[in-house]
Amino acid sequence: MKRIFIGSLSCLLLCVAAAPAVRAEVVNSTESNNQNNTGNSRSLTPDELVTFAMRGELKKQGIPSNNLLLSAYASGKVTAQSLVKAGIAAGKVSPNTLNARGYLNTVADKLQRLNQK
Repeated sequence: MKRIFIGSLSCLLLCVAAAPAVRAEVVNSTESNNQNNTGNSRSLTPDELVTFAMRGELKKQGIPSNNLLLSAYASGKVTAQSLVKAGIAAGKVSPNTLNARGYLNTVADKLQRLNQK
């Protein structure tokens, strides 16, 4: 009985001693992730970017909203690339997106489909 008590007590002391170190590591890891995420908000998908622009959220960047956006796209005044640049300027799209052909093509396709309705 004495052995079990001493063994249990030793195990309990080891767990108590190790807990603050593990907690500190978890807290530091969480703080690091929060710092990375605050500087980099989530980048909009191509569909979200077009919807964002359609709602007039990129007017400060010179992108018209609603039907004016579709007319500007049809006339070539707004392109998928200019829309992505406006999204980057607004902090809603990652700067790397400007070189992503697939992203640009999807933005153009979405604008084209909206223009045909």
